Amino acid sequence: MSSNVKILVGSHTSDNGSGISDILTGKGFSVRGCAPDGAAILESINSFEPDVIVCEALMPNADAVEIIRRVSAEGRKPFRFLPYQRAGAFRPVD
Repeated sequence: MSSNVKILVGSHTSDNGSGISDILTGKGFSVRGCAPDGAAILESINSFEPDVIVCEALMPNADAVEIIRRVSAEGRKPFRFLPYQRAGAFRPVD
């Protein structure tokens, strides 16, 4: 299967991001990953011009909401944004 869809993957844990990238690449997508934080995602948007961004909801330097806000404010081309929450990211507070 071949696809023209370009996907940017962001994860501050390399194992998680690499796993997602490997799966999507295996399905024929053009994948750039793994952006380790929100700032790297924003930089990669300019150079890669993705159709889809898959990233952790909580990232260092800019979370998913901040990334969406900045991209919208700059009027960049439309793309799909799929934030996810990594298992174990939240711990109970004592």
